Amino acid sequence: MSKYLGDFAEDDTVTLLFNTVDSNGAAIAPAVDGTISVYKENDVTQSVAGVTYTSSFDGVTGVNLVLVDTSADAFYAANFDYEIVLTGATIDGETVNAVLGQFSIGNRSDVTVDDILSGDIDSTGSPLTLKKAIEAIIAIVGGKASYNTTTGVWTVKGRDGVTTIYVGTVTNEGTRTTSVIS
Repeated sequence: MSKYLGDFAEDDTVTLLFNTVDSNGAAIAPAVDGTISVYKENDVTQSVAGVTYTSSFDGVTGVNLVLVDTSADAFYAANFDYEIVLTGATIDGETVNAVLGQFSIGNRSDVTVDDILSGDIDSTGSPLTLKKAIEAIIAIVGGKASYNTTTGVWTVKGRDGVTTIYVGTVTNEGTRTTSVIS
């Protein structure tokens, strides 16, 4: 699994350092740098906008730098997750394709599940409503959700592919407790 680099604000620059080594574990510069692309939401939608790749960063063999300037293109938007992917590099005579890291833009929350289940206030000091609580849980688990305003039903699909329906209840899967949030 690749390294999660964090949740960034819109128009931030994401920094990733990665190592390249030969079959014996010694530092080596890629013979062919390959291409660094950013994929959006585990989909085939990708971009190279704002991506800067420096092989042997600061003259250090085997240490490589990737910068992703998220202000470079509308592709980078809040409420999404992204993967930084290397394709077509040649390292120690082998073609290498790899996911180097993951990041998100405004897609996480500093509200905890415990805050939600206890009915405490959110990070802005406002009382938690069911809508805010569900949005915070979605941000915490990194899933996607849809809300039916007519029925008041949330359908949440987590990263694990499991779909859950919420109607005024929230389940904390970590402790298997259920609470009503009002």
